[in-house]
Amino acid sequence: MNRQDKTWNGRWRILALVTAFTIGVVTLTNAQESKRIVAEIQADIDKLQVELKEAMAIPGVLRLDENNEQAWRHMLMLLNNKALEFADEKQGYRYDLAAIILDQGVALDPTYANFRTNQVYVFYRWIFDLAKKGHFDGARKVYVLAEKRLPDNEVLRKLIDEVNRAESQIP
Repeated sequence: MNRQDKTWNGRWRILALVTAFTIGVVTLTNAQESKRIVAEIQADIDKLQVELKEAMAIPGVLRLDENNEQAWRHMLMLLNNKALEFADEKQGYRYDLAAIILDQGVALDPTYANFRTNQVYVFYRWIFDLAKKGHFDGARKVYVLAEKRLPDNEVLRKLIDEVNRAESQIP
């Protein structure tokens, strides 16, 4: 199977990831909150697709040649950077979207190490921020999602141990 067969069904892959992530969101929140979060994710995906169509309509825009290794690496870097943007304050700390994009990246190219490195970063920040706000159950549920993607990650395991210890010290 060539790279084109594996990767260029972008819309279907995104929808599949949103569906898979939605299952995770349902475990984190009530049904009403899940619907709201899924609607926000879908709106963000729709916006990105419109921006992509607009960019592709501009004469002279570089089209990605799926057989060009340099173009492929640039696309992976772009995807990685987009994920980090969503995890930033300017985007409202959308760790959920960052996680989806990084999942997509790992699925596209599991050998691109930055995706795994940044998955650890995003999940760490997500768990830490939830715990800092006193949402210990949510932090543990995000840890379960992270553990599925990053089994036996020592950094995340130590963080969840700290979260559990911090919660146990609350009177």
